[in-house]
Amino acid sequence: MPGPVSEQQADGLFLGPNGQLYGKDTPLADIPTVRPNPANLPPGVTPSNATVIHINGIQNDVAVQQQALQAVADRTGFNVIGIHNSTAGASLAGFVQDVGQCTLDKAGLYNFNPATVTAAQTIYKSLQEGTPVHIMAHSQGALVTSGALTMVRNQLVQDARLPDAAGQEAREMLERFSEVQVETFGGAAASYPSGPQYVHYINTGDPVPMTLGLGGKDDLFRNDINADDRPSFMREIIASSLSMTTPGLGGGNDWRLQQAAGGPGSVVHYVNDLRGMDPFANHDFMQAGDAPHTGGYIAQRVPFEEAQRGNFHDVDTHR
Repeated sequence: MPGPVSEQQADGLFLGPNGQLYGKDTPLADIPTVRPNPANLPPGVTPSNATVIHINGIQNDVAVQQQALQAVADRTGFNVIGIHNSTAGASLAGFVQDVGQCTLDKAGLYNFNPATVTAAQTIYKSLQEGTPVHIMAHSQGALVTSGALTMVRNQLVQDARLPDAAGQEAREMLERFSEVQVETFGGAAASYPSGPQYVHYINTGDPVPMTLGLGGKDDLFRNDINADDRPSFMREIIASSLSMTTPGLGGGNDWRLQQAAGGPGSVVHYVNDLRGMDPFANHDFMQAGDAPHTGGYIAQRVPFEEAQRGNFHDVDTHR
């Protein structure tokens, strides 16, 4: 976009190389991608023509997401485009505002988050055009992704009932919906709509997914998806409160329920990557000062097909 763009104005815009932002209506094919540096690729990983969409988490500005895009490219070999989820700033007031937006996301008020709207439009257009959709989302980015997928699925289910050409198109798009690939890392979402293929990475020392996401729900208060694929906000609040305050009621003690809430057929993969006394260091998507593929959640990631087969570096995997 021409001229300087503030962090708030960047909300919901696409992010390409060198911090360049692109309008939300820009076709993906017209957005330059962040490409992998061959020197940084892990052993056995080669550059790919595939493109992945990255959606960042809370308290990440454009500069931080730019680093994450390169880390994703250097870990996976993919070309990467970002959908920017803006932060209100690193101050206490900014943190409170960011958490407030997460609360709206959990309440299902998706239209209040520009990143969610952009993601939904992007997914819908890609399904319409028959182009692949592969999303990697961290923290609040998982909430954005869950909300966007829910918006798209609900619209397609509604349109599929139409008897005309629009209904036929919606039914075909619903079939392609099952080809969408989603990876979440430390996700703050406790439920995801049925259809796409999911792999969820959870660090056991990360308080975000272990209290607000798939890792922190118990059998009784599991936030199952409602009939319209919209999460129950109050049940999320109850379950999160219990998992934080009541011994024995946290930690996701029923893998089948986790798998169902994570999307039918999903893989929920637990890692133990504990980094000191600061629990939020365990939430980092990447570690400052580390090579792009040696620290944080991105270091735990394996190729999507391998992840679906449970071929990780350890055995804490549930499907």
